[in-house]
Amino acid sequence: MSRPPRETLYNAVGDGYANVRRARLFPKSLEQALSFSTAQSLRKRGFGERNLLRDWANIVGPELARFTQPLKLAATGPKGPMTLYIKASGPQALYVQHAEPQILERLALYYGRTMADRVLIVQ
Repeated sequence: MSRPPRETLYNAVGDGYANVRRARLFPKSLEQALSFSTAQSLRKRGFGERNLLRDWANIVGPELARFTQPLKLAATGPKGPMTLYIKASGPQALYVQHAEPQILERLALYYGRTMADRVLIVQ
């Protein structure tokens, strides 16, 4: 009897081989399992990359990340830089407004290019 192809598993019933896909030995992580479904909804909100949401505290720093949240990146033109919408409440909005140049600079450093040219604060 010849050796079975690599992509088949031995069928315990009978002498033949069943064409069965090899099962993953380890379960997927939650990030891998949800990446496709979340990618579509995030793309609709203007986040082509999930990294902005995931690494927000690393981008703007822990102090700003405590009371801000990125809402979306919206294009201002066909190929131009985008507008970053940030959610901040009441008194923190004034602080975010003063930190706008720093936020844009850190965002550009993170992505390696200018991603946004302005920040709009949503309260």
